[in-house]
Amino acid sequence: MWVIEREGAKLKLVHLHRFPLKTPYANVIGYVKALCEHYSQVEAVYVDQTGIGEYIVEDMKKNGISAVKGVILTMQEKEVIMTFLKQKMLNCQNCNLP
Repeated sequence: MWVIEREGAKLKLVHLHRFPLKTPYANVIGYVKALCEHYSQVEAVYVDQTGIGEYIVEDMKKNGISAVKGVILTMQEKEVIMTFLKQKMLNCQNCNLP
C-alpha cells in the first residue's frame, strides 16, 4: 500500500504499508477507506483487478471508496508500470522514503 503525494512535478511517497500474507480483504478495504478519509484529496486508488480483484474493486465502491480504479495487470501493463517506477527511482534525488 503506497500513498503518493504530488508536489508540482514531483511525486513524494508519504505512506507505505505492507500487509502480511493472508490478511483478510475486509481489513485491507477498511485500511484503504481510513487512508482516504485521512488524506483530504484522493485522486485515485489503483487496485489489481486481475482474478479475485474484481470482487475487491466492487466491494471498495460499495464501502464508499469512490476513487477506486481497477487495473488488469497483463504482462504488458506490468512492464509499463515497472519501467515508469524504475525511471522515477533513477530520477530520484534526495528522496526521503519511510
